[in-house]
Amino acid sequence: AVTGVQVVDALTGDHQRTIAADIVVAAGGIWGPTIGKWLGKNMPMQPIEHGFGFSHPLEEFRDAANDESCNFPMIRHQGAGVYFRQQGKSLAIGAYEHKPLEVRQDQLASAAEAHAGGVQPSVHELTWEDYEPTWKEIQRVYPSVRAAGLDEARSFNGIFSFTPDGGPLLGPSNTVAGVWIAQAVWVTASAGVAQVTADWITTGHPGIDTADLDLARFDTRLLSPEFGRQKGLEAYDEVYDIRHPRAASAKLRGIRTSPFHFHQQLAGAHFVEANGWERPLWLEENRRVLEEAELTFPKIPAWDTSEFSPIAVGEAWATRNRVAMYDMTSLTRYWVAGPDASALLERLTTNKVSKKPGSVTFTLMLDAAGGILSDVTVTRVSDDEFLIGANSHRDLIHLNNHVRDGEQVSITDISPGTCCIGLWGPHARDVLSQLTDDDISHEGFGYFKAKQLYIAAVPALALRVSYVGELGWELYTTADHGARLWEELHTAGNQYGIVIGGRLAFNALRLEKGFRSYGADMTREHRPHQAGLGFAVSKVKTDYLGYEGLSEPPTTDRQMVTLTSDFPFGAPNSGSPVLGADGQLVGYTASSDFGYTVGKTITFAWLDPEHSRADTEVVIKHFNRSVPAVVASDPLYDPSGSKMRR
Repeated sequence: AVTGVQVVDALTGDHQRTIAADIVVAAGGIWGPTIGKWLGKNMPMQPIEHGFGFSHPLEEFRDAANDESCNFPMIRHQGAGVYFRQQGKSLAIGAYEHKPLEVRQDQLASAAEAHAGGVQPSVHELTWEDYEPTWKEIQRVYPSVRAAGLDEARSFNGIFSFTPDGGPLLGPSNTVAGVWIAQAVWVTASAGVAQVTADWITTGHPGIDTADLDLARFDTRLLSPEFGRQKGLEAYDEVYDIRHPRAASAKLRGIRTSPFHFHQQLAGAHFVEANGWERPLWLEENRRVLEEAELTFPKIPAWDTSEFSPIAVGEAWATRNRVAMYDMTSLTRYWVAGPDASALLERLTTNKVSKKPGSVTFTLMLDAAGGILSDVTVTRVSDDEFLIGANSHRDLIHLNNHVRDGEQVSITDISPGTCCIGLWGPHARDVLSQLTDDDISHEGFGYFKAKQLYIAAVPALALRVSYVGELGWELYTTADHGARLWEELHTAGNQYGIVIGGRLAFNALRLEKGFRSYGADMTREHRPHQAGLGFAVSKVKTDYLGYEGLSEPPTTDRQMVTLTSDFPFGAPNSGSPVLGADGQLVGYTASSDFGYTVGKTITFAWLDPEHSRADTEVVIKHFNRSVPAVVASDPLYDPSGSKMRR
C-alpha cells in the first residue's frame, strides 16, 4: 500500500523529502507511460503531437476583452479534420488531418530543459508540412484569415494522449493499494473526471457507469507497449472519422485467435476484433442458405450496411430450423477453486450459486448501491470448483478485490488456454448424440445443467445453456483439443445442414429472445428489476454485496423494454433519443438489430414508466430520421422457452 510520495526540486534534483499520503492520484498527463512503469504495469496510452495554429488578429474579434476571450461557439469541420474557435483577437485552428506524430517518453523535455528553453514540455515546434493542408482549408471556409495570415510565432504542436478506445484511464491502479489513476484526460473532460474520481475515492461509488473509463477495462494480456502505441496512433487517426459501431480496428489484427480460426477462414469468414480476439460477423459459404431456403432481406439505409451482409439472415434461419456452430472462445472464463470458493461467490452474486455440482446459475454482481456490475453464469463443477462465464477483466479485479484475508480460494483466467463452441438448433441433440455415449436427453441432461463428458475422443465440459433461444449446449475444452472438437461436430452435423454462425446472426437471435447483454444494455446505473433481470435475484438470499442498496430508491425510474420497428428504417444506434406522442423525450435506446426470423427490427430501450406498457407507440430518432416504433411484449420469440427446454 502507498504510504507517501517522494519528491525533489524539479530543476536541481535536490531536497528529497517524503509527503505522507495514504491516497495518491496519478494524474501525470503525457508522462503516463512512465508512471505506469513505476506502478508495475503498462499504461495503454500514446502521447501524440497535434498541430495547433493561430491567425494574426482579426477585425471581427477586435473587441475581445483579453487573449483568452471566446464569445462564439467552437466549430468542427468534420470532413477536413479541423476545428476552430475564437481565442482573444485571433482564430485558433486545430488540425487532426495530418498523420499521427508519435512522441516517446525520452522525447519529452525535462523540467530543467523546459525551464532553460522557456517552453513547456507539452509543446513542440509546429511542423508546417503537416499543418499546411489545414491552413489551406481554413482559408477556404473562413476567408478573413487569408489577409491576417498565420502567426507562426504562436503556433505549435501540442502533445496529448490517446488510448486504444479514445477514453480516459480512471480508477484504482490495482497494483498498489491507495494509488488511483486519472490519465489520458482531455481538457473537455477534465471537470467531469475530477468529479467522478473524487466521488469514487471518497464514497466508493463514481456516480456514473465507468465501464468505458475504468483502467481495468483492458485485459492485462493485451497491455504490451506495442498495443498501447499502435492502438493509440489509430485512435488519433480516427478521432474525426464517423465510424459505425461494428467497424473493425486495422491494427494488431490476429493477436488472439481461437483453435477454430483456420476453419472459419476456409468458410469465408468476415472477421472483426473484440478484446484482441478475431470473431466472424458472417461466413461467405452460408450464402447458399439464402438460396436453399429462398430467403430475402429488404433494402436498408446505407449506414446499416457497414460491416453487414444478408448472409446473416441465412445463418439465423439455419440456427432456428437446422443447427449451427458458434465460436464462443472470445467470452471471458474464470476458474474459481478452493474450500472458500463458494463463500466468495455467494457474497458477490444475487442468486444462490452453491447448488449441487452440475448446476448452472445465471446471476448478477452488484455494487454497494445495487447497480449492475456484471451478469455472469456460474457453473458448479465440483464441491470446490466453479466455472464463471464473465464479461471482462473488470470482473476478475472485482472477484480478487473481495477475497478476504486467510480465505483459501484461487481465481484463474482460463480464457487463453480453453475454447468453446455453442452448438444450437433443433438438431443439436441429433448431432451431439452421434459423438457421445452419455445420456444427453432432456431427462438425463436438463436445462441449466452441466456435465463432463467425451465428445468422440475429446474431453469436454458441456453446459446446457442457450443464448440464442434454441436447444443446445456450450461445449468447453482445452485449446489443444479445440480443432478436433470442431471437426467432429461439423462432420456429424453435415447431414442436418449445419452452418457456422457469425456474430451478426448471434446478436439478432439473442435480441429476438429478449436476452440482455451487460454493457450494451445495462450498466451500474441500472437495477436488476428495471432491466428485466429480476429473475436473477434470489427472493430469500440477503447476504450479498448490493442487497441493502436495492432497498434504496434507484437513480432513475426508467424501465428496459423491447421496441419493434420496420426493417427499412434501419437499426438505431445505441443512445438514440426516444420520443413520446407529444414529441417529448421519454428515454433512449440500447441494443438494436434486425430480427431476421421475426421480421422486425428489435431495439431495447430505457423508457419512462408511463411509456413502458405494451402497444405504446413511440418514435426513435435515428440520425435525421423518425422511426415509428411500438413497445412489444418480451420476448418476441418462443415466450414459453419450450424450444430450449425440450
